[in-house]
Amino acid sequence: MGRLTKKKIDEIAKLRQEGYTQKETAEKMKVHLRTVRKYDPLREQKPVRLTPEQVRHYEELCDELAVEGLLDKVSDGRVRINSLGRKFLEIFRELETRAILNFMVEVDRPVSEEETDRHLELIGDELWAQALSEAKRELAH
Repeated sequence: MGRLTKKKIDEIAKLRQEGYTQKETAEKMKVHLRTVRKYDPLREQKPVRLTPEQVRHYEELCDELAVEGLLDKVSDGRVRINSLGRKFLEIFRELETRAILNFMVEVDRPVSEEETDRHLELIGDELWAQALSEAKRELAH
């Protein structure tokens, strides 16, 4: 079998971060499950305990993102971000950064984090819609 290349290790990490299980990753990469466990970037992360309210919020958000086409529902309630979701995040971050910079220029003074957060709350829906339409347009080409 031999040593793994950096490319294969990176691919293992990518698949795990996209939501594939260790077993699915091993099958897809045609490597032993122990190999995936060894190079799994998620292996050291301790599980996060969510409150019932946080779980409901997470489930609602996942449902909303799946309806928008940004996530694919897999099995057992798991979800996986798809190409539209990745493109959306890329564009949304860019738009959000631009919006913050424009706000700072508009007010022409140092801005607190709270002011920035309030401003983003006001324009969040608009940024979301714009990022979604741009992502869909870019992937259509």
